[in-house]
Amino acid sequence: MDLAILGNVEELREELPQYLAAAQGANEGVMLQWWRINGEKIPKWKAAARRVFAVSPTSAAAERVFSHLNSYVGDRQGHLLDDKIELMLMLQCRHHLTE
Repeated sequence: MDLAILGNVEELREELPQYLAAAQGANEGVMLQWWRINGEKIPKWKAAARRVFAVSPTSAAAERVFSHLNSYVGDRQGHLLDDKIELMLMLQCRHHLTE
């Protein structure tokens, strides 16, 4: 992850002691609730956590790519060159991103 999107790393370092103190005994099952309660005390860390939580923990995107690959390269089209397959996948994925 690009650290620039997290803001100034020095600001995160400055808030680190408060973050560690607040995180003592935190239950992982209630992390979003914990951030709602404690996030105002450590705003830079809250902003960083929001970006991390925004990342989807699924493999759906990769599965879509393999699904498209399967539709392009079946038993009949197994002879396609790798670069053509890659180009077709890139075009298909680009199309889905712009929808």
